[in-house]
Amino acid sequence: MAPISPTIRYLPPADISPISMSSFNIDNLRTPLPTDPDIIELCQSILTSGVRVPLIAFIDPTTSKITLKDGHRRLTAALLAVSLGSDTLKIPVVIERTPVTALDLILDQVRTNSSSPPTPLQLANRCALAMKHGASVATLATTFGKSQTYIYNLIDLLNSPQEILNSVESNTISASTAIELVQSSSTPEEAVQTLRRATKTSPTARITKKHLNPPSSSSSSSSPPSVSLATLRAGIEAALKLYPSAQEMRATLLATLGRKTQS
Repeated sequence: MAPISPTIRYLPPADISPISMSSFNIDNLRTPLPTDPDIIELCQSILTSGVRVPLIAFIDPTTSKITLKDGHRRLTAALLAVSLGSDTLKIPVVIERTPVTALDLILDQVRTNSSSPPTPLQLANRCALAMKHGASVATLATTFGKSQTYIYNLIDLLNSPQEILNSVESNTISASTAIELVQSSSTPEEAVQTLRRATKTSPTARITKKHLNPPSSSSSSSSPPSVSLATLRAGIEAALKLYPSAQEMRATLLATLGRKTQS
């Protein structure tokens, strides 16, 4: 039996119900607000040209309402346009006939949110949540256009100490640098101590690899001082005077040093 084609309808924005993520035990990555600058800009475009890209919705089996799946920014901007006087506005909506699962919503939150992509930490949380709902690492890598190693690294990041996660969230350290820090440390405590030292070294700048691995200050002091060939020759002369039995070695050593001095 051939699949049923999606239906496109033009509806008043008020006829479309935002999806309740809480009913799926999922939080929104970001809820668009009418006061957001990008929503105001989108509203101005809608007032001029309408909604050009259809929203995606489905029929909620529990309420029989047309429920939004993708297009929360467009719906928020359209509702704002109506409040500003565009009473006759209708927007295109593709109504899907297939049931919506929690995994669908999790993946779509990332896949369709190109205008405001998630941070690495948000993506890590979405990956962990998707895996709880049965997604494999291979599926996540393909869906999000990342390598499987990248997905595994994001999961590692979530298992980091909270202090490191807070630093990633505040953009004090990048997710990639934090992952490298955790993976190169023997224990979580060591990773935290390294981060703290780096923060003291660079209290205002963003922490990078060079802050985590500063050059050793003892390396130069532990190196032996350089000695000129002339000084070495004089030292050998003085030592041979104390040990006359070593005269046979004297000629060889001084001849060798003489050749190096001339070269």
